[in-house]
Amino acid sequence: AFQHGWDAAETRSQHLNDVFQEHLTQLVAALTDFHKAQCFFMLSINITVLVVIQRGGFDPHSLQQTYDTYVFLLVLAANGFLPITFTLTNLYLVGMLSWFLILLSTVTVMLSIATLASVGRFNPSEADMRNLKTLAASGGPPECDGFQPGIYCLRTAGFTYWDRFYGDQDTPTSTFRILG
Repeated sequence: AFQHGWDAAETRSQHLNDVFQEHLTQLVAALTDFHKAQCFFMLSINITVLVVIQRGGFDPHSLQQTYDTYVFLLVLAANGFLPITFTLTNLYLVGMLSWFLILLSTVTVMLSIATLASVGRFNPSEADMRNLKTLAASGGPPECDGFQPGIYCLRTAGFTYWDRFYGDQDTPTSTFRILG
């Protein structure tokens, strides 16, 4: 009776192992296709970010909007290498690397690093500052002589690390330095 139970368990274990191997192959194939799509998507996103940066000027309605766009571009650039390297590492762990995947990942990561460098430090363009000055000078309340001071409000919530990294620990002073 014991041997019969052992044989049944061994047969069941072998069946589960076969099912696992079959699904693992399908999962790895899906991960490989996902990785290719992810790389091509991030290549197109980073090229778009570079075009936006090259064009210059975001046509903002406030300094906060300009800053938020800057942070968004940083996040897009970082997404070009963090998920790519994670997925490539997983493919490496299951033994599914090819020269194509390595080359595609390398190009994607290099373009993302170049995009990150191009985004650089938060520094509104001259065109953006002229646009903000024009907007601020019109349509404000009578108490402010028609001036809209709220356009120049800037809050860097959650990104004080960047301010410290670049030596700007006093956000109001940093804002006036940008405006000055």
